[in-house]
Amino acid sequence: MRKFFLGSLLCILAGAASSQTTYTFNGNGNWSDTANWLGRSVPPTMLPKLDSIIINPASLGECVLDLQQILPDNGQITVMAGKKLRLLNGLISSKKSFSSQLHIIDSAQLHLVSDSAMLSEGIYEFTSADSIPMFEQNDFIAGIDGEGYLCKVVNVEYARPFVGSGSKTSKPLFFRLRLRTLKAKLAEVIENASYDETFTIDNSFQGANGSALSVDIPTVSFSEGPFTLTLSEANITLNPKWRLAFNIAGYKLKYFEMSSRNSNLSARFRLTGEASGAVTLLDKKKSLKTMYKAFLTWVGPLPLLVIVKIDFVLNYSASIAAAVRKSVLFNSSNTLDLGVRYNGTQWQPVYSTGSNTVVTPDATTGDANANITGWIGPETSIKLYGVVGPYFTTGVKTEADANVSTALDWDFTVNGWWNTTAGVNASVLGEGIFNYENEWNSQKLELYKTPFAVQKVSGDNQSALFDQYVGQPIKVRVLDKFNLPQSHVQVYFITTAGGGTVEEESVWTDASGYAEVRWKMGTEYGIEQQAEAFVRQANGDIIGTPIKFKAKTPTLIGNWSLASFANGVLPGTLVDGYVEDCPNILQYRYSELIDNYAIDSTRFSNFNKERVMNTGVTWSPATCTVISPGTATDSTYETTIAGTYTVSNNVITYTPDSGGSVSYSFQFLTFNRLKVDENEYVR
Repeated sequence: MRKFFLGSLLCILAGAASSQTTYTFNGNGNWSDTANWLGRSVPPTMLPKLDSIIINPASLGECVLDLQQILPDNGQITVMAGKKLRLLNGLISSKKSFSSQLHIIDSAQLHLVSDSAMLSEGIYEFTSADSIPMFEQNDFIAGIDGEGYLCKVVNVEYARPFVGSGSKTSKPLFFRLRLRTLKAKLAEVIENASYDETFTIDNSFQGANGSALSVDIPTVSFSEGPFTLTLSEANITLNPKWRLAFNIAGYKLKYFEMSSRNSNLSARFRLTGEASGAVTLLDKKKSLKTMYKAFLTWVGPLPLLVIVKIDFVLNYSASIAAAVRKSVLFNSSNTLDLGVRYNGTQWQPVYSTGSNTVVTPDATTGDANANITGWIGPETSIKLYGVVGPYFTTGVKTEADANVSTALDWDFTVNGWWNTTAGVNASVLGEGIFNYENEWNSQKLELYKTPFAVQKVSGDNQSALFDQYVGQPIKVRVLDKFNLPQSHVQVYFITTAGGGTVEEESVWTDASGYAEVRWKMGTEYGIEQQAEAFVRQANGDIIGTPIKFKAKTPTLIGNWSLASFANGVLPGTLVDGYVEDCPNILQYRYSELIDNYAIDSTRFSNFNKERVMNTGVTWSPATCTVISPGTATDSTYETTIAGTYTVSNNVITYTPDSGGSVSYSFQFLTFNRLKVDENEYVR
């Protein structure tokens, strides 16, 4: 026969009331397929009390129960008229029954007098002014004193003290009972029962009600050798609703879940790491604030005292090469599902996150490699009968990574990710259930980086003569990931085509993030002039893609005409003249290279024009300079001769198809004025 001694058990805090939900199957096929449920909402394996299920498959369809579904005592499942429900798996009732050896301790009848040392040894000693009920070995006791207890009796001792020394009366003043016990498990005392409650974590932890739990943490510093880490501007806000549900059948745990769905967790904090020298610290942990709350609920007649502990902690590590100071402000808002579930044979995580984290870095001092990792967040543990059952640790983990090379190239990156540990101590639940723990890290996200990008400002698509500077310097701006300018970043400038040069090969950005350099054109003919600007990380990798600049120099392409000649001599094949002192003035042949000049062994036609003049020409015999070309022309003729030419090192070499070759050195005076062998041409 089951033994219950029920009295005025103190209800420390009532559990939160559950809201009613209806789940509707309106598809065709398996129960486990979310597409078959209204709103894609499949009932949880353990249907919460007050919730209900409606089976209303589509026309000519059916609902196939392909998994286990547990219904509470008052749970409802309704199959609509004319609809089909096919059972491949079982519907399990949660009708409650308990071990006949279970004693619920009535604190009004039995007063617990064991001190903490006795309790730690499993010794429960009670006194009573009334008769004490009979206890036997292997009985179970349950009560709510302290953090609650559920124990198995291994030894029973009774004592009956009398009034006064040598008194003749046999009426006892009180009775005393001492039980030696071991911790028991829920599955040892519950024959068949299900349970589903929700516990709200809100500001009642701080004596207020009706709002999310918001905890401000005062500025605190931790020093380890030459390193000091300071946490400031810290606040954590969270409002999880923890759901505790389980089903025990045949003294075996079939289902267990402790989870929080769509909970909000926001964290704002500034981490400042400062070192006076090299230091390495691994996996340090500091407790910032601890909160407790008790919830008393019932599994049938069995009191279940749930103690929720929240410990707000800072975890950090550091690896720093020399004196440095880094400071970053984090502001994170997150939605998460978190918990653990046991379903028949194995533990599973309940885990998903949605995160939005923004970081604001302060100015950095010191040129040293520095990696500082830290996260701030709540560690939550749930005690059942004084034994830690489920436990959860979660927080936004942040990593500030600064690197500097011997060339003083540097980069600073802040990464963020979710770090979560969830587990359960199964010793409070059932026989044969192993303890479980798992850790999850979400994908590491780059929250901040600098230098992050190089932006072209000005200086592209200019023109200049060979060996001359372009009119404007080539100019870039260095930005961080938030498009803010970054000072004191080394920008490299190089030329990549055309043989030009830059005035400085590296330039530090100014306070507004700008860097510029003058660019001189090369003398290599026929190649587009190109230059690049880029920034390196400390490891030598280029950040992003180099910024490319282009510039134009003169080309030979075009129609060139003779503009002037030196000493009266035009280029070309000379003809013997009439005057010995200046024969080239009286009679000459000259060549004009016209039509389109191309580059590098391109075929072309050389248009030749010959003019022979001997009348009206005046000149200076001293210099052989033409004063007047005269008005009479003895003869002219024109020919076209096919051939090829090449251009190299400011020399044009013409090779007719008929053989032979002739070379002319040239120099551009302007884009449209050319000097060839001291004679000038225009186009």
